[in-house]
Amino acid sequence: MGFEVRYLFYEKAEKGYNTDEEKELKSKVGDPFEEITLEQLAGSIMAQFARRDIMVFDCEIIELSRKKINFKETDGGIIIKNKKYSFDKGAKVHCQDIVQEAPPAPQVAYQPPMAVPIQPAQPTQLMTYDEEAKHNQAMQERIRYQQNLAPKQPAPALVGMRPIRHEIFCPDKVLRIEAKKRGLAFTMHNRYPIYEELVGENAGVGYTYVTVDDHGRKQRVHASHFQPETKGLIGPFSVDNDFGGMDVGDSVPTLR
Repeated sequence: MGFEVRYLFYEKAEKGYNTDEEKELKSKVGDPFEEITLEQLAGSIMAQFARRDIMVFDCEIIELSRKKINFKETDGGIIIKNKKYSFDKGAKVHCQDIVQEAPPAPQVAYQPPMAVPIQPAQPTQLMTYDEEAKHNQAMQERIRYQQNLAPKQPAPALVGMRPIRHEIFCPDKVLRIEAKKRGLAFTMHNRYPIYEELVGENAGVGYTYVTVDDHGRKQRVHASHFQPETKGLIGPFSVDNDFGGMDVGDSVPTLR
């Protein structure tokens, strides 16, 4: 391909150059059917800048390339680049612009965004109970913000009921594995409302709580998965401890 270069320059005067009058010069380097390298183009431009009879202060480069244009034969003439040319009374050619209507945009059915499943946050280092609880709470809030999730609502059957209290979901390892197999959507160390305590279920051992999971669904979960809300307790804590009762020799936690 070739190039067309437009030079802006000042002519030489008796003393210096006549900077009060700008002049223009157009020069072609090659043609659309000739392969001109950028080195050849640069050499041509630098030759103009090196002239002493003029002072070139700017230039504009236009690329000359081969480009295919549309052609169509029609009744009484032809169409070239959306213009119709027809013969009328001999060799006189008449030109007429043709307006092409844009095709209608395809109808695309709306598809709602897919919900991303929330994965429980996993701490990367050994944490205390309070640090791990804050870590999980912060991760859950971040996930809800990113997914623009609405706050969970109670199941329809529980609407209007007030919880009798709240407890912390904190099962041991064995119960966590069982809850995962059952597909229970609860988050470790999160606070959940307890609406009812049912006696006689689960082979008559302990209580079964009626509560709601992270998706607002009504669930029946054994009380051993939860721990009462406690404040002011200090001392070692592990989710693997057995909270079913106090054995002989256990130390009493220090109260603030």
